[in-house]
Amino acid sequence: MDQEKIFFTLTFLLILSSLVLIIYSAHVIRISHEMLTPPSARVVSVYLCNGKIIISLLLNNTTPYPITINGGKISIVQTNQTILVRPSTLAKEEIINVSAPLLPSYAYYSTIGIKGLICGNISQNKVYITFYCVAAIHIVSYVKVVHLTYFNGTANVTFFVSTPVNYTVNFIRYIQLANDNLSRFVAENLGEIYIGRSFPAGVHNFTVSIEFPIVFCSNLEKSYTYTFFTYLNLTCHYLDENVTKCLQIYYILRN
Repeated sequence: MDQEKIFFTLTFLLILSSLVLIIYSAHVIRISHEMLTPPSARVVSVYLCNGKIIISLLLNNTTPYPITINGGKISIVQTNQTILVRPSTLAKEEIINVSAPLLPSYAYYSTIGIKGLICGNISQNKVYITFYCVAAIHIVSYVKVVHLTYFNGTANVTFFVSTPVNYTVNFIRYIQLANDNLSRFVAENLGEIYIGRSFPAGVHNFTVSIEFPIVFCSNLEKSYTYTFFTYLNLTCHYLDENVTKCLQIYYILRN
């Protein structure tokens, strides 16, 4: 009788331990399966503007824990440029922007290869995020006025131009200077002023002297706000074609 009790007791304990092992194993396998998807990174966009190449990178943390990013490197294959990634903390998804100086060779590429390695930690465990992709380049040409003086019907206007290709400023036309506070014009030139200046790719300033044939006020009064307006005709010289644009330029001057 005692032997039967011992037998049934041992059998019950074996069955119970087996159930515990099965439940524990299923739990461990499920957790491991969830952790198989690693953190990732991909390039969202590439822009050439303001004298830089700007790369937008989407970082995706697929783990339930924050990643401490210690840094990293992004390389552009065609130009051998290396961009450093700054330290940060990645909770879930985040877009970061990195940039490098613009080189003239970018004007000849429609796509570029980008590869990278980002290093970090989850608690005390090392994490490495690697990626490589071929991304399309978006070219942005930017023109604005950065300085203006006016006296007795003559204005000196300094333009800022940023473009990744060689370009020519052809002319400006339909030029107006207005007093915003009094809602009246200060001076007008409704014709064209030929400029015809060519520049290499990059960032440049140039100044144009404008004579106004129509003058309503000879100087700019203090404590008033003024608006300068003109159309600027610009030709960008790409490898296989020339593209001419007519840009509207506004400049607000608080005297």
